[in-house]
Amino acid sequence: MTSWVARVEWRDGSAMSDIDLLSIAATLSSYNTSVGREHEIGRVSASLSLEATTLRQAAVDALRIVRGAVLDAGHPFHPVGVEVLDEPTFVARLAHSASAPRVGYAEVSGLDAHPDPH
Repeated sequence: MTSWVARVEWRDGSAMSDIDLLSIAATLSSYNTSVGREHEIGRVSASLSLEATTLRQAAVDALRIVRGAVLDAGHPFHPVGVEVLDEPTFVARLAHSASAPRVGYAEVSGLDAHPDPH
């Protein structure tokens, strides 16, 4: 068996509440899950860890597991994507992930005080 990390994304046409998301996260808690929502595009996602023999089996299992949790919470499940990585690749991505430099409040204030004349 191989350890995998999967991210399942689905369309949220039913406007899930925070309590619904907590319920889904609780159902998936044995999979070291995180659940998130992107209101702007009407999507919800869950990332989970699981064991499977192949990449395909990991994707199928991840979809089945998340589908069950969403349906148990009383919401429809319309998947729009699944990404699966083996755990070493996932860990390597985390180690090398680069986030864009952020501008703090003081810098933003300074930029606003001296607008670009163009």
